[in-house]
Amino acid sequence: MKKIIQITLYFSAFLLTGEFVFRVESSLVKHEVLDVRNNNSEYSLSSEGSNILLLGDSFTKGLGITENDRIANQLRDKGLGVIDSSTSGDNWVDYYRKILQFQQMDTVDFIVIGVNWNDVGFPTGSLVNYTKNLEILPPGELKHKNTKKGIARIIPNIYASKLASTLSSYFQNELKRAGFPLPVGNFHYFRTEAYKEHSKDFEVIYSKFSELTSVYDLKIILYLMPDFNLLNRPEYFKTFSDEFSFHRSNVYVINGLDSFKGNKEGEYCISIHDGHPNAVASKKIALDISLLISQISSEF
Repeated sequence: MKKIIQITLYFSAFLLTGEFVFRVESSLVKHEVLDVRNNNSEYSLSSEGSNILLLGDSFTKGLGITENDRIANQLRDKGLGVIDSSTSGDNWVDYYRKILQFQQMDTVDFIVIGVNWNDVGFPTGSLVNYTKNLEILPPGELKHKNTKKGIARIIPNIYASKLASTLSSYFQNELKRAGFPLPVGNFHYFRTEAYKEHSKDFEVIYSKFSELTSVYDLKIILYLMPDFNLLNRPEYFKTFSDEFSFHRSNVYVINGLDSFKGNKEGEYCISIHDGHPNAVASKKIALDISLLISQISSEF
């Protein structure tokens, strides 16, 4: 009995120490990209080159890399004017809302959206409801409700532990890199069912694209971004790629999976445990976008 108590105490001490270390680390290390949209430099327009409204999440904003290496500034260095409205955590609902609220559409030549493969992480029908209710909800209003029961309802509470969530994330990432992703959870949902369930929401998006390109003299570029630490597993992003493998007037798609073929593991990501594009990848993304803009501009 005494031995059991000792083992229990040691195990509890291990958990508490681990939890303390991970919480201190998370409070000291800066994980979020600051939203600097109010900075005047974020609204730099070009009098000679093309002007861009840039949308996207932390992959586009540049989490984990220096400001100079971020996609927006790389595009500016190539003579393009960029209105950077990318924000960490954004998804298709935010992109749609920002497009509707943007008051300078006649000043831009291109809308460029850095499309993260998990940007469908919003309640099904949200964009359809926008068109019905004619109501633009502020950011952060759309959240998934936990309607699960029993053990399934308890699991999200376990993830409130920094230790549990970190260890689980590392474990799941190793399985994904090895080719054995778990058949449950968000990763499984995004790569199997999400794009099918949001088909009507995407109809709203494509309708808005058609309206914008017909009313304004502009083009739309979608840059598809997978997790950059999983570039060697293109099968994970098939439904993502398939959703945007279309031919629509004045809408152009760059598939990052094609652009980054033949990479060495870890070459273009922040780390093997973080799928954000690193500085090298962000520069290549900006180059791909600028080359396409040059090509389109020469044709019109």
